[in-house]
Amino acid sequence: MKRTKVRRLRGAAAVLLLAVLGACSKRVVDRPQRHDLAQLYAPRPIEALLAEWNARRTGAPPLSLAADAEGSGWIEVELPAAAWRRDGELWRTEYPLPYRNDELRVRRGETTLVQQAPGADPADFGLEGSSLWLRASDGVAPADLHVATRLEGGRREDERWRIAVADTRGAGFPLLADGPSFTLALPERAQLRFFATARAPGGRKDVEQLGHFRVWLDGELVHDVAQAVQPGVRGAWHTVELPGAGERRLRLAFDGPPAFAAVLAPTIVEARPEPQTAPKRRPDLVLFLADTFRADNLAAYRPDGGSGPTPRIDAFAQRSVRFKRAWAPASWTLPSQASMMTGVFPLQHGATSHGRAIPAELVTLAEHLASFGYRTGGITDAAYVSSRCGFAQGFEWFEEHKDRDVRKTLRSAREFLEAGDGRPSFLFVQTYRVHHPYRTGPEEETADWDAFFARHADDFDLPILRMRSDSEAESRADAFDRKRDAVGELRALYEAGVRDLDDAFGTWFDGLERDGLLANAALVWTSDHGEAFAEHGELWHGGDLWEELVRVPLLVFGSWLEPRDVDLPATLVDLPRTFAALAGVPPLAAWEGDPLLSLRTERPVFGFGRGSHASRMVLVDGGRKIFAALDPQGEAPRELRRAFDLATDPDERQNLVANVPWAEGLLDEHDERIRSLMLLLVDPSSVSGANWDDLGDLGYGE
Repeated sequence: MKRTKVRRLRGAAAVLLLAVLGACSKRVVDRPQRHDLAQLYAPRPIEALLAEWNARRTGAPPLSLAADAEGSGWIEVELPAAAWRRDGELWRTEYPLPYRNDELRVRRGETTLVQQAPGADPADFGLEGSSLWLRASDGVAPADLHVATRLEGGRREDERWRIAVADTRGAGFPLLADGPSFTLALPERAQLRFFATARAPGGRKDVEQLGHFRVWLDGELVHDVAQAVQPGVRGAWHTVELPGAGERRLRLAFDGPPAFAAVLAPTIVEARPEPQTAPKRRPDLVLFLADTFRADNLAAYRPDGGSGPTPRIDAFAQRSVRFKRAWAPASWTLPSQASMMTGVFPLQHGATSHGRAIPAELVTLAEHLASFGYRTGGITDAAYVSSRCGFAQGFEWFEEHKDRDVRKTLRSAREFLEAGDGRPSFLFVQTYRVHHPYRTGPEEETADWDAFFARHADDFDLPILRMRSDSEAESRADAFDRKRDAVGELRALYEAGVRDLDDAFGTWFDGLERDGLLANAALVWTSDHGEAFAEHGELWHGGDLWEELVRVPLLVFGSWLEPRDVDLPATLVDLPRTFAALAGVPPLAAWEGDPLLSLRTERPVFGFGRGSHASRMVLVDGGRKIFAALDPQGEAPRELRRAFDLATDPDERQNLVANVPWAEGLLDEHDERIRSLMLLLVDPSSVSGANWDDLGDLGYGE
């Protein structure tokens, strides 16, 4: 695989990473003949599209164009005063453009009067079905207005065309005008498979609109499927039989109301049965991450081994390899999951604070598996686990579920596995089902959460969710002690969400297994961090690296794996090497960690803080754990803060830092390793101009 995105790197780690990236050469994989249409796609000049649209607009005002990139620009038309009709306080007209995106604007002369950005709540201008409306200001019909929508044609990245349609993105292309054509040598029993989506921005979601996704083979219509075209409707997977071998001409198109239509992961495969004597193909791989899921929710991780709120996940755990001592590398989502995807620690990848992202220069697990022929899909609940934070890297299909309905998320995950094209699949599923605001029942209602805070409004600082002290002199730990009942209620709400996740996952897993979708698959079940309930004077997560925040469940299921307990230390940073081993492909040398299924010895585990704790770390070695403050300039640890013997004090109650010589000894012993984990491998990546409104739904910010 040729990588061209690597920029300035640092020190010995940079030399190593560049050598690894250069070693990613072509892979020869024995598999049926296949055409990747996202690789073959070449965008038509945007001027040609405009000319084609204008040729069809008999008697309508001509369209104009302001192009600003290959395949991208603003499509615009002038609307005279006669085109508008009065409707109360609004002026309305039929939407005049052949295409609709989430970005709309109205201008007069050189002045933009109103611009509608993606996700914005329209106030003065918007769409409702096929009606464009503008708020009346002086009672005079608007005149000399130009209405425009942005045409986003996508871009080429790593030899494939990539496109984003609302909350879905990946390898694919838009369907504009008559759509693209391809001349291909087709095998016998060929199939075209793709994910089709058409989104109309704004407007009423109850307005029924249908569009048709169509496929022609040598001019003959072989596929015509109607799909809903509404703001809140996601796409669907299509399978199209392509009869007859030889050189054929294939065309894809969308016909329907003005919308942003596209296909993702478009692939033609030879649908031949594998010979009985053929070796098994590489296994499908599934990474399921339950965000904010405490390890002790599961019976296997409870000190007494007793049952809890998760009978179905407990049953899954009994059939899995259980890593009983597993830690996250951070106490909150972004740095922890970025480490899980890149195989390096938080201070190495730099995605350690709000506004940071996974650097594009780092090769992710999804990118690496894709280079060995894996089909890659991701379904997440957005916010930090999103394309804007770099998590879409390497996925040919990546869908963000901002409505955060776990059953919809799991339904999309199943559909991805069902739509396989003969390649092994890697699927990443992330859910905020147990993240606050805590939601109860299958409908994920927040009524109980709202009622809780209505009762305890005087006890908590919101929205940061911490216990309020009666005075500045009183510690929050004392405040928690006085309000144990309230904290107990809060944990009960959390566990209600845990029970519902348990039911949803159990139903999903049972269905996959029943229908043979896991017959040749490995499924890793884990979390990125836990949740604090005043064990150390804190609520929520993202604070210091206490066990309730960094101990995570880690289960590996596969039909060929013997269920067992593993008591050797594990970390999420191990997962890229673990998945590479499961896939039977070499790992990247730059990845930290070890393949979990071949662990043989004890080893140290590291974690790093965030925000006010950004220069802090923990080190666990055997049963001993230390907290240290780090020199922000990358020098040795400058302050040993706490030390605990987890074997005798698993709840971290007795700080031994002043009493045991081994604490300083651990810092000295691992000094060189700690220094290496504090060095950025590449320049950190920042997120600019992103809409972060969805973080408010998760309780971040005002």
